[in-house]
Amino acid sequence: MKTNETLLSGIGNNIRSLRKARKFSQVEMAKKVGVSISQYRRLEGGEANVSVSILVNIASFLEVSLDLLVHGESISTENDTIELKEPELIEKMKELEALTGEDKKLAHKVLDLLIAKKQLNDIVAHIHK
Repeated sequence: MKTNETLLSGIGNNIRSLRKARKFSQVEMAKKVGVSISQYRRLEGGEANVSVSILVNIASFLEVSLDLLVHGESISTENDTIELKEPELIEKMKELEALTGEDKKLAHKVLDLLIAKKQLNDIVAHIHK
């Protein structure tokens, strides 16, 4: 079982990662969530207890689940955060992060192509409804 300090630190790290992925400043987050900037900074630093209502406000503003804020296991993207349920995908995403240079660019292109294919298939399926 996690200690309170470990849990608070993990929640703070998760919130920070989600905030940065969405390119919000700490000041913006504090205002949207309804806390002072100093309280928000302590929250991200894992130094302050956080109420459930504040966690709900944060999750709502970031458009994620409370489970994601508390437990993590997500992949942050520029516009969204998704929860991965397949351990193999989590490991593959970690491996992709380690790629450099041309390999990373190629991986991005392959993923873009797969996503475009899925979107095209969805459009075709919608047209044929």
